[in-house]
This record gives sequence, structure tokens and C-alpha cells, in this order.
Amino acid sequence: MLAQEGVPVEVLVTDDGSTDATASELPRWAEREPRLTALRVEPSGGAPAARNLAIRRSNGAFITGLDDDDAFAPGRLRAFIERWSEVCGSAESPTLLYGVSRVMGDEEERAPSSRESVGSADLCRANHIGNQVFAPRQAWLDSGGFAEGLKGWQDLDLWLRMLGADGRAICAPAAVQWVDQEEGRNRISSRPPQQVARTRDQVVSRHAALGRKAQFDLYCQMFSAHYGFEPSWADVRGAVRLHPRPSSLLRILTLKKRRRRQRGRR
Repeated sequence: MLAQEGVPVEVLVTDDGSTDATASELPRWAEREPRLTALRVEPSGGAPAARNLAIRRSNGAFITGLDDDDAFAPGRLRAFIERWSEVCGSAESPTLLYGVSRVMGDEEERAPSSRESVGSADLCRANHIGNQVFAPRQAWLDSGGFAEGLKGWQDLDLWLRMLGADGRAICAPAAVQWVDQEEGRNRISSRPPQQVARTRDQVVSRHAALGRKAQFDLYCQMFSAHYGFEPSWADVRGAVRLHPRPSSLLRILTLKKRRRRQRGRR
């Protein structure tokens, strides 16, 4: 983050209750680097609490985030600022911006699919944005920050709250981050389906204002190819209760068939 080119930066790093040398080393780095502020949550409060602390303590006009296992390309922040200047105040004035994620050691783009912009309805069908956005500081504060009670989908939940019914997220394709997709890391897609289902149900219930079709789409994200979970018959009944339409039943049954076929090929 400190290697960003052509833009002034304030870097806030939150140590989420670490038990290694981070607690002593991070403040030392901050003493040597005036752009760096060391924060600590103790005991560990989880990623949402750590992120929210940094958001509250920030001073900049804009905020973006970076997970500890990922990295920004040197021009990412400059690309965000230039893109914001291009579109802010225009007919497509955004609520937030998102960039492109590439897997470390690979050139494969993972987000934002091929979309130049998305709204909440698009995000209910799939998280086209990814795990980081760039937005005015006040937008983060007004949204209430990351939900500290959620065990997953905290980023998707926050992007939906920031966008609301009418907001737009616009892509800055030159804003690149590198993500670590190392096998075995604690990612929600590797958790037991029952745990993911509990998180899904919490997020679905939090966004009732978007309508039952949007809730149905959110519910079905768990059964995308990304997660690979096959809907149980209880899932099928739950999906149809959310949006009781023949098309909804057909969709969830189609997802069940696809995931079963996918599982059979492994």
C-alpha cells in the first residue's frame, strides 16, 4: 500500500488480537513511517471489527481496503482517483468504484466479471464487485460499516447497504489488486454448507427492503459454481417460500441438477 504511485496515502493497519510478534513490530514500523498508523483490537473481534476501527480512525476523503493476504498493483489508487474524477457529477455518478482482481502468480481476472457497472439487483445475483471497493469516507460511515455479527458475506452485505435501491457501482478497470487463492485458507467457500447457509439466511433477512425477488437471488448465490453446494430439498422449499413462482422453482431445481453433475465429475 505504501508503494502506491502518484497519490498521498494514509495507511491504517489493524492488528486483530494477534499472538505473534505483530503487536510489538507494527508500532515500530509506524514510528519509522509517518504515513502508517498502527491499531489493535484486543481480544480479537474478527475482520469486520478490525476494518470498522480503521474506517472510524481514518482522515482521508476516500477509503479503500486491503486484506493481509492480498496486494495492490502500484497504480491502483491513482486509477481509482482518476476514474472517480471522470464519472463523478456525470449522469452515471457512482456510489462507489470497484477494480479488477487477479490471482497471484496468474493473469486470470476474477472480478468484476465483464460488467462496467452494477446495482444492488446485480449484486444479489452474484458478487460482481469482489472484496474491496473505493468510496468517499462518508459513504462508509453512513452505511454503518461492516456487520460485526456476520460470519461471512460481510463485504457483499456492506456493498448492498452502500448501494441501496438506486446506487451504482462503477468499474475502474486499471485499478488492479492481486489476491491470494491459496488452498486451505479460511474462506467461506471452504466451510461446511450448514454454516454457509446460516450466514446466507442472515444476509437475506437483512435485505428484505430490496424485495422478495432480490432475496431469492441472494439465497441462490450459495448454489453458484463458486461455492459448489448442491441445494437440499429443504433449500428448494426455502427458496420457493421466498419467491413462490414457477420460474423460481425451475431455477433452484436447475441449480440442484448442475451442482449434482459438477460433484459427479470430481
